[in-house]
Amino acid sequence: MQAISKVSSAASFLRCSRKLASQPCVRPCVRQLHLRKGLVSGAMKLFSSPLRTLRGAGKSVRFSRFCSVSNVSSSLQIELVPCLADNYAYILHDEDTGTVGVVDPSEAVPVMDALQKNSRNLTYILNTHHHYDHTGGNLELKDRYGAKVIGSAVDRDRIPGIDVALKDGDKWMFAGHEVHVMETPGHTRGHISFYFPGARAIFTGDTLFSLSCGKLFEGTPEQMLASLQRIIALPDDTSVYCGHEYTLSNSKFALSIEPTNEVLQSYAAYVAELRNKKLPTIPTTMKMEKACNPFLRAGNTDIRRALGIPETADEAEALEPTKATEKMSLSETKAMGLEDAGDLILHIVLSKIGPESTARVACVSKRLKVSASEESLWSIFCSNDLNISTPLDPHGDPAPSFKRAYQLWRESFRMYPWNLVKRVRLCWDKLKLWLILNFPEAKATLRKGATEDDLQELETSLKVKLPLPTRLLYRFVDGQELSSSNGLDGSLGLIGGYSAYSHDVNVYLLPLKEVIRETKETMLHLGFSSRLNLIVMAASVVASLKIFLLDCTNGQLFTGTSNRQLLPCVPDSLVRSVHDINGDLQQDAMLLWLEEHGRRLQTGTIKVREQYNVKSISLFPEIPPLCSVAVTNGVQVRASSVFIPEISNLRDQPPAYWYAYSIRMSLMPEGCILNGTHHSSCQLYWRRWVIRADNEAIDNVNGEAVIGKYPLLQAGEEEFVYESCSSFPTTAGSIEGSFTFVPGSLRDPKGSQFEVKVAEFPLELPDYIF
Repeated sequence: MQAISKVSSAASFLRCSRKLASQPCVRPCVRQLHLRKGLVSGAMKLFSSPLRTLRGAGKSVRFSRFCSVSNVSSSLQIELVPCLADNYAYILHDEDTGTVGVVDPSEAVPVMDALQKNSRNLTYILNTHHHYDHTGGNLELKDRYGAKVIGSAVDRDRIPGIDVALKDGDKWMFAGHEVHVMETPGHTRGHISFYFPGARAIFTGDTLFSLSCGKLFEGTPEQMLASLQRIIALPDDTSVYCGHEYTLSNSKFALSIEPTNEVLQSYAAYVAELRNKKLPTIPTTMKMEKACNPFLRAGNTDIRRALGIPETADEAEALEPTKATEKMSLSETKAMGLEDAGDLILHIVLSKIGPESTARVACVSKRLKVSASEESLWSIFCSNDLNISTPLDPHGDPAPSFKRAYQLWRESFRMYPWNLVKRVRLCWDKLKLWLILNFPEAKATLRKGATEDDLQELETSLKVKLPLPTRLLYRFVDGQELSSSNGLDGSLGLIGGYSAYSHDVNVYLLPLKEVIRETKETMLHLGFSSRLNLIVMAASVVASLKIFLLDCTNGQLFTGTSNRQLLPCVPDSLVRSVHDINGDLQQDAMLLWLEEHGRRLQTGTIKVREQYNVKSISLFPEIPPLCSVAVTNGVQVRASSVFIPEISNLRDQPPAYWYAYSIRMSLMPEGCILNGTHHSSCQLYWRRWVIRADNEAIDNVNGEAVIGKYPLLQAGEEEFVYESCSSFPTTAGSIEGSFTFVPGSLRDPKGSQFEVKVAEFPLELPDYIF
């Protein structure tokens, strides 16, 4: 179903959304009650002044059955496109110029269907943040229509296919419509909102929903409050377009804490009517949100009383999930009136306060004990914390109930911080899902999780103490199986690799038994002292030597150069608290490394490549800005590079930083176009390179062919791919140039030679080394 909103001059309506379901990016989940408490109480200082005037004005809000319209005349048309389970993408169409954009396309097909229905092309893709359920359609849409991807400069490396990186305060033009870029962090670090002042419309992504706001993933409570403050300052008739259809569930929660709000009562009834008819509740308006959204109504005493928030509550403390749940006493439970609450309200509240506080609530009365034991409630906790939809224990065996499954998980990992357990579980779940969909052969090599005895054996044998995150990583997956029974040909490494000439690399995550063996052999061979507390965690199993060593003392991961110099694989500033069993700050380099690897796989930055019927994960970047793309006369050339530490020598004068680079060339389906004539083939004859280090040209290369080959490109066929390598004296370099092609073939030319551009691509020492 697609709803269309014509933004012109007329009376406006109000809506937006959020639901308590299984969508991972924004659902309220375990910590949300305290998130609500913290945001409401903590927002007092920020919002109290404007909200005093809203209480009396709220009852003037009226409803309409039409979509949101601004008071300013505009030719901008906005079409809602449902995606995934509860996402909305928004197609923007300027009627005067025909320009079309789309905001937050979580998937491509629904957007393409909507465009095809109206015979429209796509010019722009706008992303509010990097989460996959807002960018999942980027690359397919960009490839199909040649659209430019617009996103946050903060997330430049995390938004697939980004072409234009914007920052706070930038003003961007969409077909004559001025667009104000507002940084609205909190849900994510680089979240932005797009405000169209002429159309009185704002696209808030996952920052503001109708009657709620986004979950904190990367930002802080203070950042979220500041973001909401910026949005609330917009005119009352501003239409709010958010990322998800969550309004119905949000309205139930809002009513449970403020049942006497007449405007909210009317709005909730209207929302229920719309959802019963399977109609969208979006857009909302700022006026409606100021009147009904508890996150924006911090000064309301009824809300504070309903949530039991003390007047002196500190917002940062209230937002800390573990501290907040620990402080929820039985007297506070009674003060919240849970014993007198209806079943639905009780279920909603319990689902927000989390399993620990729910267990405490069960001690108050028989009725609360029954409610706190409901399977539907514990299925939410299992989904939120463990991402399981059926009751399974840590070994994958069926459990009698969701509650029992949750207990078994907590018991099995009782010696670890629970938030760290959830984080490691999520890391592996994302990697496994990607492997299942894209590289099942590699997924089959992942071993079952190690036991505590296995980990103790390694620590005893190697005389080390593993960082907590690494221990947990191996509790879930004991590396990769290296036996020949899995058809090992050196191409199934979880980390992947690259090749250049005869230098081949494919990196596997080692199982504990191989960690022990490889560490002993490597330390002996390289002459490293055992007192360094270094152990081998990953290695290339093909001919070229490449290993990754974990420092068990400080948690950093290293790889070596040709002269045995160790390079950190993760920024040092991110590694912290690797042996601290208390708190939630633990993250060693192994966890950060695998999380970053998973992000690159999920965003399409790196992909599976098949060559000579052999599949492997290629570490050559596939999307901008790390991969350059240029099309000339129908010939497309893509180029990117990978740092090769194992053959680099940084102690030379000058130092030698080695990079492998991959060039992919293809002829578009329409063929080679010269002077209006289409040719079905063309052949490479000559290459020219300009090589720079620190922006200074250090070499120019002219010569026939590439690696001794003259590739003949046919229209619509697969890319011709070749790899080479080069050394640089600095950490930052680049290559650009051109290829000379002949239409037809060298033996049978169909016209004059023509130049094909190779856009500049970087060769830089990366923050993360794989």
